[in-house]
Amino acid sequence: RSAGYEEGELRSAATEGDLARARALLTLGLNPDTAAEALADWCPLQYAAQQGHSAVCVALADHGAEVFASDRNGETALMQAAYWGHTETVVELTQLEERALAAGATHQRSHVPPCVVLHESPVPWDSRDTVTILCSAPEFSVCGDAVMAGLFSACGAFNEHLKFGYDWGGSMTA
Repeated sequence: RSAGYEEGELRSAATEGDLARARALLTLGLNPDTAAEALADWCPLQYAAQQGHSAVCVALADHGAEVFASDRNGETALMQAAYWGHTETVVELTQLEERALAAGATHQRSHVPPCVVLHESPVPWDSRDTVTILCSAPEFSVCGDAVMAGLFSACGAFNEHLKFGYDWGGSMTA
């Protein structure tokens, strides 16, 4: 621990979108990819991307964060931003990847299917008053996994506003 820094603080700033605190820590010379800032195989850049904090993503990359860093599933920050529907962050991270490639990076571009970032829901019963839940693991049943049981229960209790569907394409049992 050094003056003005606690382990995990940059990751917290990235997750919360606290650009001022992230910049202050980076200005101290903190490596954004240091093991002390990683959690669950993710670096601060991936946390910022998942939350859609574009400016924090740029600050991290400007201070040496590896834009192609991937977790154990091979997912990058760009892929996380796309999965969570953060269009602005997808654009920023795409530009950061392009910049890294132009500077000589030898990585492949992150694979982001064009259908991942949605501007409008393709589901006809989706509306401003409806929450859509898609499950990519339908092999779990209402009797099994506690999360799935909770989703089924919530959909039953609030069926006017919650709809539940399966993403069979992502399932191992499809």
